[in-house]
Amino acid sequence: MAGFETHLSSERVTTIVMGDSGSGKTSLIGTLANAGFNVRIIDFDNGLDILNSVLTEGGKARTSFISLRDPTEGRAEAMMTAKKLILGSWKDGDEDLGKLSDWTMNDVLVIDSGTFMGSAAKKAALTLTGSRNLYEALTQPQWGEALRQVENVLDYITQPHLPFNVVMTCLPIPVDDDMERTKVYPYCVTKNFSMNVLPGYFNNMVAIKSRRDGSRVIQTVSDLRMDLKVTRPDMVPAAIEPDLAKLFGALRGDTQEWEDIKPKRAS
Repeated sequence: MAGFETHLSSERVTTIVMGDSGSGKTSLIGTLANAGFNVRIIDFDNGLDILNSVLTEGGKARTSFISLRDPTEGRAEAMMTAKKLILGSWKDGDEDLGKLSDWTMNDVLVIDSGTFMGSAAKKAALTLTGSRNLYEALTQPQWGEALRQVENVLDYITQPHLPFNVVMTCLPIPVDDDMERTKVYPYCVTKNFSMNVLPGYFNNMVAIKSRRDGSRVIQTVSDLRMDLKVTRPDMVPAAIEPDLAKLFGALRGDTQEWEDIKPKRAS
């Protein structure tokens, strides 16, 4: 019988990074490239400018991105293009990174962000049903098509046998429960999908939290306002410095990464 340590999921990292606009989600991506990962970004947000000041020269050489944004009217192509890159082959002009199934554990697929991917899926659903007004209200079948578009992508990129890592950033959305308590979830397409479906695709879900002194940390443990998770709670403190590369190291079992980081997760 094979041991758990031989399963690809013991090395592969899939995570949602949730945070408000401007909280530093995109900057975190740069820490992966600077640490030696090959980072491939599908940019739905058109907000990668900050990476110019974050990436080292080596980090820039290891970072590829394709920006996808639909027009205000006409045909929506962003979601369809993303699906071709993910389900087919990553080709953009002279750059050909091949099929994702041929990537390695040193490669990271980044969807920045899942929130705007959901918006692109809604517009794709309108286009597929013949609408040229990309801002009109969706019918029930169109909502279903938008969800199907997103689930097709998520179902593929989070398959446990695939040899690459996945990071998806998301904006938070507040939702009131039956007891009038407000919790936040990573927003994609609909509130129900964000609450009940999206988190199940990812093994890890963390959030960027601002402290009173203006500094930021990655929060890895749940609180009254949000449900978070990591695959190695024994290795990862409750709040860590904003460095995804070190988080990857901890999730892969590198204990040295967090030797001096506090506070530790409650037992």
